[in-house]
This record gives sequence, C-alpha cells and structure tokens, in this order.
Amino acid sequence: MFNPGARRAFRVVACSVAFAAAAWCPLAMAAGFASAGSISNILPTRGGTFFFLQHGTRTNRPACSTLDRWVINVTTPSGQAMASAVMLAYSLGKNIEIYGTGDCRDWPDTETVDYFQIAD
Repeated sequence: MFNPGARRAFRVVACSVAFAAAAWCPLAMAAGFASAGSISNILPTRGGTFFFLQHGTRTNRPACSTLDRWVINVTTPSGQAMASAVMLAYSLGKNIEIYGTGDCRDWPDTETVDYFQIAD
C-alpha cells in the first residue's frame, strides 16, 4: 500500500507528535492546584464568566493570576456543567479540590478551572 519512503515519513511524523505531546506533560503538572476548601463569593456575569473563591491551600498559581479566585467560561456546555456542580457543592456545604489550566485564558487576572472534585 504505502511505499517504504512514505512509511518512514509517517513514522517520523508520528514519533515527533508523540515526543511533542510528552514534552507538554511537565507543563500540565505546573498548573494551579487548590486543596479541599469551601466555596464563597460566587459571581456569575452576563459576559459568560463564572467567578468564585475557594478556601483551600493554593499552589503553582500562574503569574497572570493576581487575584485569589477561579473562573469558568459558561458559554460552553462543559463550562455550564462545571458551574452547576460548583453551585451544587456550595449549596450542600461541600469542599472542593481544584486543578487549574495554568493560564488565565478566560479572564486576564484569574486562573481558569480545568477540573475539580467534590471532597467528601
């Protein structure tokens, strides 16, 4: 099917992509983290952002995140689901652990939430 030159080129590209993906892994580990803590100061905005404070111990905050809060983009279905889960945890008085994206893509001074889990 493929000639030997095409197979070799495919392998080189595949290996390059795998190597590049592996190189990003340490960067993902540098994203912000907050240990289990309570939620407060919930602020949904008309512009599609959902801000809140979380009172766990925070580590690896990116330089852009100058305020001690988190943001979720609620213009997407996944963001709406995350904001709903934050509201549920808040209403039940549950603590959450947060893992950030390591950047401020949704608001210039606030780290974006990548995912979180409700602590029992």
